[in-house]
Amino acid sequence: GGRGASQIALAVAVWGMLIRSVDVFQVYWDRTVYRAAAALVSASTSVSFGQSFVKRARFIGKGIDLIARSPVVGHGLDSFRWMSGEHTYAHNNYIDVGVALGLVGLALFYGFYARLFFGALRVRNRQLPVGRFLLLMIPMMMLLEIGAVTYVIKTVSFVLLAGAGWLELRGAADLDASGSSSANVGRTEVRR
Repeated sequence: GGRGASQIALAVAVWGMLIRSVDVFQVYWDRTVYRAAAALVSASTSVSFGQSFVKRARFIGKGIDLIARSPVVGHGLDSFRWMSGEHTYAHNNYIDVGVALGLVGLALFYGFYARLFFGALRVRNRQLPVGRFLLLMIPMMMLLEIGAVTYVIKTVSFVLLAGAGWLELRGAADLDASGSSSANVGRTEVRR
């Protein structure tokens, strides 16, 4: 109960410090904090925090309708902009990717995130900074993507691919350390 909540709060605080040190994430962090605070103020009082919330709700509704029209393969990249009539992106990565690539593309896209997260969990030495970074970054990115479209940002893609490369190297190092490999299972070693 309380211990889990304090660990989550600590993880969010650490991630906040990390994200503030990386310029590309700074904008998304600031926007997310503003929106969360505005939503809390709006929920606790009857004060509206502007048309942003209303627009985003409209974008989500239009996005869901567009996904329903082509649920398997989507409509193509940047299609929300011209098919929704809004002349802007969806301001929500899940909607933007779902409209562009359909549910199959959405599952594959976030399957990559899941692979990175669970791969980092399986690394033997979780104290390694890159592993800890991935364990914090992936859930926070998924939260940030509710209010931002990140698949078009090259730096985000680079960080995700670098994380995948690191996991590949760590996996090979862990297998070498244990002396076993799935590639060697059932194979007889030839000695000369």
